[in-house]
Amino acid sequence: MTNIVYWNIENFGINKFNDPSRKRPRYGQGKNGGNSPAVASAQRRTNLAAILNATQPDIIVVVEVSSGAGGGGDLATNTGGLNGASYILDLLRANPLDPNNAEWRLVPPLKVGAGGLTESVAVFYRGVSGTVGTPTEVQRYFTGPNIWTGANVSVAAGAPAPYPGVAVGWPNILEFLDPPGVVARAIPAGAQYNGTLAESTVAARISFVADPGAAAAPPVIGGLINYNGLRQPYMVSFVEEDNTGAITRNLTIIAVHSPPNFIGATNYMNVLLSGAADVATPPAALHNEVKIVCGDFNLNTITALGARTNAYNSLVGLNYTALLYPPPALPGGIALESYQGYLATHIKPARKNAQRTKNSRFLWSDNTAGAPVPSHYPGYRYIGSDIVNNFFSIDNILVQPAPGAPQFTIMNQVTGTPFNLVGGLPVGVPTGTRIMPHGLTNLPLAPAIPPAGPLPIAWPQAPAPNYAAGLARSLNGWSNYGNLRGTSDHLALFASI
Repeated sequence: MTNIVYWNIENFGINKFNDPSRKRPRYGQGKNGGNSPAVASAQRRTNLAAILNATQPDIIVVVEVSSGAGGGGDLATNTGGLNGASYILDLLRANPLDPNNAEWRLVPPLKVGAGGLTESVAVFYRGVSGTVGTPTEVQRYFTGPNIWTGANVSVAAGAPAPYPGVAVGWPNILEFLDPPGVVARAIPAGAQYNGTLAESTVAARISFVADPGAAAAPPVIGGLINYNGLRQPYMVSFVEEDNTGAITRNLTIIAVHSPPNFIGATNYMNVLLSGAADVATPPAALHNEVKIVCGDFNLNTITALGARTNAYNSLVGLNYTALLYPPPALPGGIALESYQGYLATHIKPARKNAQRTKNSRFLWSDNTAGAPVPSHYPGYRYIGSDIVNNFFSIDNILVQPAPGAPQFTIMNQVTGTPFNLVGGLPVGVPTGTRIMPHGLTNLPLAPAIPPAGPLPIAWPQAPAPNYAAGLARSLNGWSNYGNLRGTSDHLALFASI
């Protein structure tokens, strides 16, 4: 099994996790709760570490990595996203608790999209997992599927060449794939892609041909699907060997960041993604291939009434199994608001005045006279979007062939995981398998309960206690929800496949 973490980290760049500025805001609290950027970025590093410690990933896929549109080639520009990815790689390699820390590698990030939508994807992977020389050992090689020509262009054919090394002001991209002090590796000869080539000469795929049998033919220019400036899929491939040197399987991972609107996201899913041959073609049985499509699809998994949408029909029709795939209708015996919380992957900003008014239900129940309305665990009204209604379950991981018993967890740092089900286990609720405590560091006290007086909150609970202004402000504060939402508007997803 390979542990995979997928995460849309909002506006990922170097300052997200390593901002050296010690300047505090002059007026008010600012976006960091009154903290300097250096303190705030350190807290976000703590949030990242909590997820990685709980999941122990072998592969990490991060979308929404910042990149400029220039540069003249396919490599992400030398801006915050590339430098942020390089910084996280250094943190992984320096982790004293990881016996294989020196084996962490990073697929050189390439640009996707154009103009204002240009960004990149960072894919980190362990070259070695488990204990070397034992049955737990896994040797994992990046295999492309494309090659690098040395001319800053990722192509399907041509003479392979290594990535650029140290350049003034740039990270050492060659060391992303050939860690310092670790012997450079050649891809095993029997790999699905690029056998015998050096790992440091292969590249991700960002250009795709259409599937000739696609239900809806994608637009094509020059033989390739025309994404018309949208962020195209990002495909990386790996081969895994056991401790005897025998190839066990090949992994194909396709990361997606769909357009942030319903019509665009629907067309992207049903035409531009499902119509790509690399997505639609069944896994290669000869190579024991496993295909994984993960991403921010910007399409909600359930309707406003709790029924499953048809968002994933095209991929399910291609025999993918969606790991976040609720039943067709709202299960009986569970409140809709609770159900939505179990499925949520997208969360609201904390700094909204409407969430601190007397009748707020954001992270707290409503004490409106005569008609109190509970705020249900695990959603607590923080899930969703402050702009679009019913926009909360929009990230997913899909696998083909169907996994036997995959572990899957929405890594929710507000409540912790696994989810603490209230009132029994409704069908289709992903409770999670990875243990991670909540990330709230300054929990308020519950309202007074005579005659015992104030009691600490037994977090999580459902429904939340009645609203009290000071308590709601505390829950919204930087030390609680604020720094979690300041890390990203998406929750990370974990799967062991």
